[in-house]
Amino acid sequence: MGRKKTNLIYTYFDYNENNKTSKCLIENCEQVLRGNHGANLLRHFYTQHRQLHDKILHENKKNKENVPPKKDDNHMKVMKHCSKLVTIHGRPFSILEDDAFKDLISLIPNSNPLSVNVKNIKTMIEKHAYNIRKNVHDELKDQLISLKIDVASVKSRRFLGINIQYIANGKIVLRNLSVHELHERNTAEFLKETVMIVLSRFGIELKQLYSVTSDNGANMIRMSKQLEEEMQENTTEEHDFVEGEDSEHENGYEVWFAEAGNLNLNIDNQGQNKLTTVRCAAHTLQLAIRDACSELRDLLEQCRQIARVLRSPNNALQLRVQGLPQAIIDCPTRWDSTADMVERILLFKDFLSGRTEPVFQTFAVEDTWQKLNETLDALKPCRILSKTIQHEQLTFGDFYLAWLKCILEIENINTVFAIFLVICMREREKTLLENECFLGAIYLDPRVNSMLSNQQLELARAHLVQTYQRYLRLNSTVSVRETENETPDDPIPSTSSSILDIFLQTQFRQRYQDLPHLNHNDNLQISLLAFLNEPLLPSNTNILNYWESKKITDPQLYLISKIALATPATQVSVERLFSSLKFIMNNLRISLKDTTIDDILIVRNNHLYHLCQ
Repeated sequence: MGRKKTNLIYTYFDYNENNKTSKCLIENCEQVLRGNHGANLLRHFYTQHRQLHDKILHENKKNKENVPPKKDDNHMKVMKHCSKLVTIHGRPFSILEDDAFKDLISLIPNSNPLSVNVKNIKTMIEKHAYNIRKNVHDELKDQLISLKIDVASVKSRRFLGINIQYIANGKIVLRNLSVHELHERNTAEFLKETVMIVLSRFGIELKQLYSVTSDNGANMIRMSKQLEEEMQENTTEEHDFVEGEDSEHENGYEVWFAEAGNLNLNIDNQGQNKLTTVRCAAHTLQLAIRDACSELRDLLEQCRQIARVLRSPNNALQLRVQGLPQAIIDCPTRWDSTADMVERILLFKDFLSGRTEPVFQTFAVEDTWQKLNETLDALKPCRILSKTIQHEQLTFGDFYLAWLKCILEIENINTVFAIFLVICMREREKTLLENECFLGAIYLDPRVNSMLSNQQLELARAHLVQTYQRYLRLNSTVSVRETENETPDDPIPSTSSSILDIFLQTQFRQRYQDLPHLNHNDNLQISLLAFLNEPLLPSNTNILNYWESKKITDPQLYLISKIALATPATQVSVERLFSSLKFIMNNLRISLKDTTIDDILIVRNNHLYHLCQ
């Protein structure tokens, strides 16, 4: 028995099995065609009965859309959604073996409940994770990238989280490389070997690393230094191999290298691979506030004692009766929880006013409440800054603008604690301004580069030139165009009116008067110098869109900006990665294998970062 024919064209013909002919049933036509092939029959209608031909095609298409899905299509959809249950929604694999779940799957037409099992779903997740790693490898080919690294413990198991960050199409792109379980002590050597193993799985070479953002722990700093040493050793070996094999090729390479950038620099010194360790901006803010709160150590300890007393069953019940929330005990290493504790205690002022216990005596004095209010007022701008630096599309320029705005707002509060907090933030800022990646990113941000001193500008230029040469080493062909930089008549926009923009305008005007105004761009160094003549941008300008608009007119600086501005200011995305790990490793999944955890989180987190399958 043959396949059932659904083409409506057959209803307009009478097929004779004896002589293998088809007779048209349209009135006044009755043409006889050989065979019974649908395409031949449709061709007859196309030439003789055009209106009916179009109608038949429309009906055929309509009927085709109503055909139920094939068994394989339906089954694959069930498998994909089951893997999504495990990876995205955090359900345990054991759900696939529940009788109720199997009964539910059996209700789906053309599904195969027996094949929806733990083994097959794990295999599907492994394949999906492999495809994601392949996509990431293709994305990162010949690119300088920045790493974000941190270590965390979950359910008595230690994991190393690694994210990468780069810029594509005017957007910062985040990718999760691995959540790798650590089975040894967190020594620098072991962390270095682990990072290299993870990078190798994605086909990422050490020479592609531009920076590493971490919490600035001693082992992290040593790990970055060892990665840099390994990178330079590999570069030296490649150089020696080329020299021994063909010295003529090396000379040609140096000629090409000098002509490509016209940099007039020593190639061996300036093009050397260097890996910079970047201090997490959120960690820097944490340290600055911790330094300032050291003056309030006794008062904050009394607040903790009060909070402990108020969390006792009897006091907690009295608070609920009066419609007050529960007291909060802070985590001393998390300043935002300290601010929450102080804010909550201020709500209890009336509740504590009538208490006579010794522990409450300190809070019977109005001066204590005034200090708490002053502390909370000074920390409010820091809370705004803390939320700002958690944004995914955050450059160093965005962070520095938010940092400066926070300092200006705290200065306006003008209390003893506020002044001391500003001093602590300025002191921590010095550490940021010693970092070459930070200086390079600020240099290429016209909103805020006027804050750099002449010495810092010089260091930033040298770093950016070296970065460009590293890019040239990774890419065999680079399009270099010479453009002219024209100095505008009015480099400061007249629309800026906020306190931050007025402050930045003053800094820009002072710097602008001393600049050599260049009208040509014959090499990269001059181009970088001329860039300082760019007009001041308002603080709310999207710097990534600004550089995307210069993609054609200034390709050299555009390429450098994609690398420098992609440097992660914080490691917040790695913290979110560990939040996903805690979600996946619940009490029902505590014994998952490390490779399975890695595959699940590769799928889950890169799904959240919108990486297509």
